[in-house]
Amino acid sequence: MLLTKNDPQQQVIPQEPVVLSVPSAQRQRWEPLSAVGIAGTLLVAGIVISWLQVGGWIVLGALVMAGTLMWWQHAERRPALTMTLAFVTGIAAIDYLTWRLAVTNWANWWIAVPLVLAEAFGVIHTIGLQVTLWPWTPPPLHPTTDPTRQPLFVFIPTVNEGESVLTPTIQAAKVARDAYLDAYPHGQVRIIVCNDGRVAGTSDWQRTEQVAQRLGVECITREVGGGAKAGNIEHARTLVGATGAALLVIFDADQIAHPTCFIRLIAPLADVAVGWVQSGQYYSNVGNPVAKWAQDQQALFYRILCGGKAAQNAAFICGTNVMLRAAALDEIGGLPQDSVTEDFAASIRLHSHWRSVFLDEELATGLGPMDMPSYLKQQRRWAIGTLGVLRTHWRDIFLPQRRGLTVAQRFQYFLACTHYLCGVRDAIYIVAPVLFLLTGMPAVRGSTLALFLWHFLPYWGASMAAFWFASRRITGLRGVIIGFGSFPYLLESVVQVFWQRKHRFAVTAKQRDATVRWRHLSVHGIAVVLCLVGLVAAIFGTHLQPTSVAISVIWILYTLAMLLGFFWLALRDMWLREFAWPFTRWQREVRRNLEWVKVPSLEFAWRSVALMVVLGTVGGTLFVKNVQAANTPTTFTTGTITTPRFGLSLPVALLKTRPDVVKSDLHTPLGIIGRTQVIGDSFDVTWAEHLASQQTIPWVTLQFGQVGPGGQPPLRASLVGITNGVDDSDLLRWANQMRDYGHAVLLTVLLHDDRNWAVSSAVAHGGIPADSAHAWAHIQAVFHRAGAKNVGWVWAPADPAHDQLYAPPPATIDLVLLSMISYPHTQWVDPAAIIAAVRHRYPSKPLIIEASAAGNAQQKARWLTQVGQAVKQSHNIYALIYHDGSPAINATVADDHAWSLTSDPASQAAMRAIVTTITTAQVPVAPASSLHPHLTENVDCAQVTCAIAERKDR
Repeated sequence: MLLTKNDPQQQVIPQEPVVLSVPSAQRQRWEPLSAVGIAGTLLVAGIVISWLQVGGWIVLGALVMAGTLMWWQHAERRPALTMTLAFVTGIAAIDYLTWRLAVTNWANWWIAVPLVLAEAFGVIHTIGLQVTLWPWTPPPLHPTTDPTRQPLFVFIPTVNEGESVLTPTIQAAKVARDAYLDAYPHGQVRIIVCNDGRVAGTSDWQRTEQVAQRLGVECITREVGGGAKAGNIEHARTLVGATGAALLVIFDADQIAHPTCFIRLIAPLADVAVGWVQSGQYYSNVGNPVAKWAQDQQALFYRILCGGKAAQNAAFICGTNVMLRAAALDEIGGLPQDSVTEDFAASIRLHSHWRSVFLDEELATGLGPMDMPSYLKQQRRWAIGTLGVLRTHWRDIFLPQRRGLTVAQRFQYFLACTHYLCGVRDAIYIVAPVLFLLTGMPAVRGSTLALFLWHFLPYWGASMAAFWFASRRITGLRGVIIGFGSFPYLLESVVQVFWQRKHRFAVTAKQRDATVRWRHLSVHGIAVVLCLVGLVAAIFGTHLQPTSVAISVIWILYTLAMLLGFFWLALRDMWLREFAWPFTRWQREVRRNLEWVKVPSLEFAWRSVALMVVLGTVGGTLFVKNVQAANTPTTFTTGTITTPRFGLSLPVALLKTRPDVVKSDLHTPLGIIGRTQVIGDSFDVTWAEHLASQQTIPWVTLQFGQVGPGGQPPLRASLVGITNGVDDSDLLRWANQMRDYGHAVLLTVLLHDDRNWAVSSAVAHGGIPADSAHAWAHIQAVFHRAGAKNVGWVWAPADPAHDQLYAPPPATIDLVLLSMISYPHTQWVDPAAIIAAVRHRYPSKPLIIEASAAGNAQQKARWLTQVGQAVKQSHNIYALIYHDGSPAINATVADDHAWSLTSDPASQAAMRAIVTTITTAQVPVAPASSLHPHLTENVDCAQVTCAIAERKDR
């Protein structure tokens, strides 16, 4: 139906001024930094931060930088604060992410990689939020034509909303039409109801035609479906000729237009470069708790973000409350009909050569989701649409094209398309800490709680301050909670888009479902149970890394607070429904008895959740302190030695396989497992925690480099270089990692430095005997400063019976190592004599006896028996270690077998007897001088240890 009033012949200038309404923070008399300047500043700062990792100092530094910038720009108070918070947040986010990557436990990639990707996703969107909030100055409009001379078509698509919803929408559109024609008597307005009820199979589709006829508007009913909402509108647009110079207004069936709606929307179209004018969506049924909380979530987008997007010409079509040029749609063949978010897909194709405008005004109000299932389905539909656009239009977003999108537009579309991946992020945040607490495999290594807080708190605090400053009096905690609660449906949408499954378009229900269902909360219930299981594991787990426990507990408490807030909303939603009681005859009586119960207000709900978060944080901090106190590494002590431990030292190639084989063959647990590593490696926390779960102590022999092809060790391996701190950064990393491990660990440094074959030698490569004690003291000082009190220091010279020139003070030594390696076709020494010699040198120090042999089976068995007897007869033997593998660097499988405990049945039987004897009998306490006194000064232990000097992980 075409409605006009007396149309003057002359050109009439619009009575309403052409004004682009933007958020107050954007109305500036100055020009802020360009996007290139911001990107460059953050990039340089990020590079510096990634190198320095300055942590908490970044807040002060960023404030100084931002303050200088504000002074230079002569900025007003609100934009100055916005820019300051953006600078602080962006730089702190880069600092946290670079530090987070540095401490990622790549060995546990199946936990670590998803978690670090989730955090990187959060950092990117945090920075994206600040870029959008930046007080950009929008380009001015250039009115050159009178858009009121163009015919205006108002389309109201409907499917199954019903008469009660559709009637107020049509009536409000007629009022807005009349106000528009009063302002512009020459205007032309047609209101068309686009009826899709017939193709959707609704029973009352004819009623829609009757309502339109009764209210005096047009109704077009489709007989052939396809394209969902876009197909419905395009079908009507073609029939009524809304093409070319025409203008279109689209209202969803529940949107009640304000009288001035058309007048305000048409004003910016006086600029012929403007392709569409979008206004926000606001809910009128905020008395409904779900709609109220969803309104808070929507407010973040429409009242905070859209203004910043529009200033960068990146405000996209939102499907309703929008006025468009038909000519723009004609260029792309109409609204895309292959997407459930046809508006978003159309925007990407139009934005390269059309400008968009956003009006921060309430020009129409609609109905929000009536219940929780409707809200969750709405979120899933939007997620499928935007993720589907990312899959189909990724080239437009990421690839440079002629007449393509600008950098700012690409970034804003990237943020919009990936926003709904937050469901994957939140699911990872829920699962990752629980997995660690159940498996003991951390996603972070080499960090402390203090170091985590030093980098995380500035990032978290700055981002929260920026968010709440921008959103105060606009949105709040309710919007955050309801968005978090949609993660199961967002996960489902990711799966549907990834597998390209068909999704049937369904409008958001406009009526409350009276049936009470719990199925939509099942995943949330599982998440709560997982969190509780994680907390139980944190309380009773004794083998967990304390720092990771602390971080995991903090995340779990936060997740629980969010989930409980979402459950509160779900319960409020169910309370308002027609409750389906299981026993109908008692229904009336139960209801009557419950009439006195008062449900707390929504205001009380969000305040309760906020209080829960605060109390959870405080309680979590106290809990973490208790966990840390229970797991804090204590000073290493050997305790009272009644029976020696039995263990293995192994090349790295055998670490995973040999221990289980030996335990099975000898029918005994292993008390110690040792390995050799170089200073450039990292402490293998996963390996150590696996041992701790079996009550086994890890033992690491740490070397400061490897001998090169020319036979010369690297310069950094020299004792003088070690003393002067050339390896301090690596030593500090080892110290932090061992400290965080939290259980006893044995450490050997400066292996055999009293001989010229050693990598770090005190008699070769410029070293002198006095250098040994100095290097030892320096290494220990680094570990002591880091608080690694759980480390047991093993002094391991080649000849511990005659190491007076090299040995550090006895008070700095926890244990002394005696290595006895017996080669084929050589004279094998008397174990008792060698042990007695070392005991004479170190009468009060616990000894670790390391033995290994290869050769004649009977000879090997006899010698092993002698080793066991010597250990049994000696006092204060901490452990008997067998090096189960060849000491050669490039050993073959056959070589390793020859040196193995199980090389032959006789050796295996001898060692089984030894293990049984030393682990069940009390050792004597006689002084070492009583054992072979005539040998204590004459045995050179180096003759049986030289070959092991070059032992390394292979």
